[in-house]
Amino acid sequence: MAKFIIALVVCGLLAASSALPRVQRKVHPDRIVGGQDAQQGELPYQVSLRSSGSHICGGSIAVVGTTQLIITAAHCVDSGSARQFTVVGGDVKRSDNTGNEQTRQVTQIKAHADYDGWTFANDIAVLLIETPFDVNANVAPIALPTQEQQTTGNIVVSGWGTTSSGGSLPDNLKYVEIPVIDDTTCQVPTTRNHPDSMLCAGLLGEGGKDSCQGDSGGPLRSSSGNYLAGIVSWGYGCKCRCDYPGVNTEVSYFIDWLATQV
Repeated sequence: MAKFIIALVVCGLLAASSALPRVQRKVHPDRIVGGQDAQQGELPYQVSLRSSGSHICGGSIAVVGTTQLIITAAHCVDSGSARQFTVVGGDVKRSDNTGNEQTRQVTQIKAHADYDGWTFANDIAVLLIETPFDVNANVAPIALPTQEQQTTGNIVVSGWGTTSSGGSLPDNLKYVEIPVIDDTTCQVPTTRNHPDSMLCAGLLGEGGKDSCQGDSGGPLRSSSGNYLAGIVSWGYGCKCRCDYPGVNTEVSYFIDWLATQV
């Protein structure tokens, strides 16, 4: 897990890990505040990344070439061995064992070689799994963008993050829809020059929707294109602040890299 927790784009989004530390500057996304419950089969690409059985991050099922794999944030897996991680697909309520869930063992972690744990540049990793998920109405891969495809409009962020900072994990998978923010606008409140490979999203001037620790690694799906536009990465604080958007890994800048990982 990264040295710093990251606060992200949807104050009501993703799942939190109580083991993650929190610092003032950055926090791993941990909640979806202002979102709503997902229904069974509504987000079939969403997975729960678990370490020693406990949820720590989100992830997405994708297919690169002919290989089914999991895409997540590098900071979610930058410590520990592959054998401690499993991924669970088809899960909406964490307390239910309805038979829709599928669990797969991670066999290999391929984090980007240029991932920077301080700036969160290149915050992307591929997880190879023991056997592919059985694709059905509840478990299915998400489409990928083309290399350097630009995403505008709204995105959907999802996860099992806590609904209040330091609170407990919600039982039900949640999601929220928020707008993409152009790079120039994003750089003003965050006072940083973001590389093109980062994607900002949130409700500037309004707030109320953001992600926090535990949501890291989860998907941002383009509302219009239904492809994996981003990966929850980092932000300032975890309070759904209206002046700081969430900053995410923009997947389209890593399509060529993904092709080299399988």
